Amino acid sequence: MLAVLLTIFMFSQGLSMDNCGTNFITAFPENIAYYFQNNHNYLKITTLYPDTDVSIIYMGNGFNNTTSISTAGVTWTFNFPKEVEEYQLISSNKSIIIRSNNNITVLSMTGWQGRLQSHVVQPEQNLRTVYTIPNLNYASIMAKFGLSVSSEVRYNSFRLLIINAVNATNTVSIKKLGTGDRVTQTLNPYFLYQLQINNTVIEVSGTDKIAVILTHPCFESKNCSCNMVMNQLRPVMQNGAVERFPITMSSTEVKQLFLTTSQSVEVAVGDLQAGSGTQVPSSTDILHLLNGVNNAPQLITTSIPISLRLISPGIILDLIPVSMFSGCFLVHFYSPNTGAVIVAETSSTASVKMNAAPLPSAPTWNVISGTEYSWATVWSGPTSATIWHPDSKIAVYTVELSISMYASPAIIINDEPDPKGCALTPGKFVVGEEDLNWTMSREYCKHNFDNLASIFRQNNQDKMAANIKVQEPTEGWIGLRRSLFSTEWYWSISDNTTTPLNFTYWADQQPDLPQRGLCASVSMALGNFTWKSAPCCSIKKPICFKNPTYLVLI
Repeated sequence: MLAVLLTIFMFSQGLSMDNCGTNFITAFPENIAYYFQNNHNYLKITTLYPDTDVSIIYMGNGFNNTTSISTAGVTWTFNFPKEVEEYQLISSNKSIIIRSNNNITVLSMTGWQGRLQSHVVQPEQNLRTVYTIPNLNYASIMAKFGLSVSSEVRYNSFRLLIINAVNATNTVSIKKLGTGDRVTQTLNPYFLYQLQINNTVIEVSGTDKIAVILTHPCFESKNCSCNMVMNQLRPVMQNGAVERFPITMSSTEVKQLFLTTSQSVEVAVGDLQAGSGTQVPSSTDILHLLNGVNNAPQLITTSIPISLRLISPGIILDLIPVSMFSGCFLVHFYSPNTGAVIVAETSSTASVKMNAAPLPSAPTWNVISGTEYSWATVWSGPTSATIWHPDSKIAVYTVELSISMYASPAIIINDEPDPKGCALTPGKFVVGEEDLNWTMSREYCKHNFDNLASIFRQNNQDKMAANIKVQEPTEGWIGLRRSLFSTEWYWSISDNTTTPLNFTYWADQQPDLPQRGLCASVSMALGNFTWKSAPCCSIKKPICFKNPTYLVLI
C-alpha cells in the first residue's frame, strides 16, 4: 500500500462477532475497472454442517437455485453474469438472497483473472437499522494521492448501495451533511437503492433492518487504470468504551495516512507518530496523520468503539479492533497471489495454526510497536483454510497482491479460542438431575453427553462458573480423581485415557488427605465453583461436558 486514507465511524455494540448464519442478502455494485476483460461476479458459500440446503434467489428475474450439500466444510462457488451489477442510481430489485437450513458463510467477490475485490456478506443477525457514513470526498482523496479525477461526472463520487433486508416495505432516511436535512426513499421487500454520496451523506437509517455497501466503480490509480472497491458497512454504536487498532503495515509501505470522520471522535495516535496526542477531527475535515515514510503509526486508540478503515485505490479495508479479535477465521486462497495477514500476541505467535498444522513456511513476525501484538503474512495456502489459535484471540485479513493490492477482513467462524481447533458450537457444561456417586456420574455423563467435566485452564473454570445455574446450594462431581497407587491427581477422560493435572482451583485447606477422598467435587453453594476432595462413594450431582463441534474443510 503506497498510500492510504483512514476513515472512522461508530458501530453497533452487541454485534455478533461471527459471520455464520442462515439468512443473507447482498448485491453486486457496478464494476467498470475490468471492462476490457471477462468480468466475474460470484459468491463463495461454505457449509459448516452436513446435509445443508442452500438457496440463491436473484430478485432481478426471480431466478432460484437450490443445492443440497451433504458434507460439512465444502465451499461452493456460484457465478453470476455481469447483468446482476447495479449501475444506475435508482431503486431496483437487483438484490441477491441466500438462505440455508444450517449455518453457512458467504463471501462476495468481483473481478477478473485473480484480481478480485471481496467482502464478507454479513448474516441477517448482524444487520441493524442505523449506519453512519464515512466522510469521503473523491476529488479530495485523489488530490491527496496526487491523482487526477475522471472527466466522467458519474464516476467522481463514492456510492452507497442500501438494501432492504426484510420481506416488508422499508422506509430509508438519508441524512445530509451540515443542514441536517433528510431525504426518504421507500423500498419494496428486498429492493435496493443506489446513490452517490461524495461527502454529502452522514447517516442512513431504515424503519427495519438494512444492509449498506460502500463502493466506487473505478477508483483511479497511478498506472493508468482503476480498481473497483466495495465494503459492507457496520451499524451504529450505542455505548462507549476505549478501542485499540493495531495497524499491520511497515512504515516503508505507507507514504500518506489520513483520518476522516462523520462525527467528532477523540482519537489518539500511537507512539510512532511524531508529536502524537489527542486529535479531534471535525465532521468536514480530513486530518493529516502522516506525511512521510518513517513515522507510520502502528497503534491507534479511540475514546469510543468505532470502525476504522484504510482506503486507497483498490482497498476499502476495515481494521479489526482488539475487541473483535477472534479465535478462528476462514480464509479462501482464490489465486496464487492471495495471502493472509495474521495478528497474534507476540508471546504466542508459534501457536497459530492453519487447519490442523502450524503455519506453512515459518513466516516472519513483525512486532507492532506499542502493543503486545505481532503480524505476519502467509501466502498461497490451501484453497480454503481455517486459521486459529488455541489459547488467545487473533485477527486475520485476506490480501491479494497483483497489479494493485486488495484486502478485506477474513471470515470469523468463532470468537472464542479453542485448544482443538475451529469450534462451530462451543462446549457446554450441564448439571445432571440425580445425585449419584462418582463412578455412576461418569457413566451418566458418557451416556447422555460426552464425559464428566475436565477443567484444564482458567477460562474453562470461568466458563463452568458462568454457564451453570443452580437453584439451591449443592455440590457436583468433575472428572478429577486420585490414583489408587500413587495418590496423584489426574483427569479421567475415558476408560483408557487420562490427562495429568496442570491447573487447579482448590478451596482453602484442600485437597484433603487421600484417605478422606480420592475424587474431586465442585462447590456450587456460593457460585465460586472451588474444588475439594471427597469420598468417591459420596452422592453428588454429575457436572457433565458436551464437547464442541469443529469445522474441518474438505
